[in-house]
Amino acid sequence: MNKLLSICIPSYNMESFLSRCVDSLLIPSLDRLEILIVNDGSKDRTLELAKGYEVAHPGSVVVIDKPNGHYGSTVNAALQVAKGKYFRILDADDWFDSEALEAFLAELETCEADCAFTNFVVHDMNKQQVHSIREERIPYGSLLHLRQFSLPDVGFNMHQLTYRLSFLKAIHYVQTEGVCYTDTEYILYPLSQAETFEAFDLSLYQYFLGREEQSMSLSSLKKNISHRWPIVNRMLADRSYLSGNLLAIRLRSSMLQSLIGSIYEMYICYGNYDKDYDQRLREFLRDLARREPETHVKMLRLNRHEVIYYVRFWLWLGRLSFPLCHFLFRLREGSRWNS
Repeated sequence: MNKLLSICIPSYNMESFLSRCVDSLLIPSLDRLEILIVNDGSKDRTLELAKGYEVAHPGSVVVIDKPNGHYGSTVNAALQVAKGKYFRILDADDWFDSEALEAFLAELETCEADCAFTNFVVHDMNKQQVHSIREERIPYGSLLHLRQFSLPDVGFNMHQLTYRLSFLKAIHYVQTEGVCYTDTEYILYPLSQAETFEAFDLSLYQYFLGREEQSMSLSSLKKNISHRWPIVNRMLADRSYLSGNLLAIRLRSSMLQSLIGSIYEMYICYGNYDKDYDQRLREFLRDLARREPETHVKMLRLNRHEVIYYVRFWLWLGRLSFPLCHFLFRLREGSRWNS
């Protein structure tokens, strides 16, 4: 039987979470799924657990074992072997709602959109809260032609997006390897080039938030600050898909501001002064002003990143302002990470 959905599960040292993730996929319609567990050079029992599922569910679970190459390399490895009608990513410490997955597969039987949209739920272990993230502004159940219908200004998330595999191959989609945070690319490049879009009112993805080792924890964000540079540089270098595409222009602008803002936030507000890195950041802003003045202007205006106030202060006063910016931001925003 042909596979409806290929699910890529990037896995690095996930022995404590992999079973919860894969078990959520063992639904009655398992024969319509292709579960691609990509072991990214784990040092724990992740590969052993994955092989166990492959033996127990031949034809539905496939294990890809590769040297560590970070997140983008796992997605690229899965794309090379995927055979499903549609393709999506599921992080190994997250899971799917099994009933929603059954319903989603039923929809994919007849769906032909380049991009299929679903909602997600956040399980915040720090606050002991569960938040359902449902987008109210997108019409559900209708095939939308993106050159005729303007999607609302939604902050799209990797957890919401599934793509038709033949579409991904047609646009030669690949992710940057050797770095984290390539989920930005998974949103920007395919969605910007998609012709058709269909939303389904299903809370499919279950996002587990608060694990100290995960890439979005404060410690990981600080440690991996340099991982965002290759993604930003790729976005600045490649403008081929932007011509006349208002959705692409809007998505790119929003994501550039978000990525660049986070780089400065992690350095000025949570890092330590580093002369060489400091100079690199300053040169980058000057280069940005030259190459893309409109993006530079937006960076220095009031936007979602309150850190921009401190960036302007830092640029004006120089090195002496670094400890003051660091103190002010921690004083004002520290509760955001500790709450």
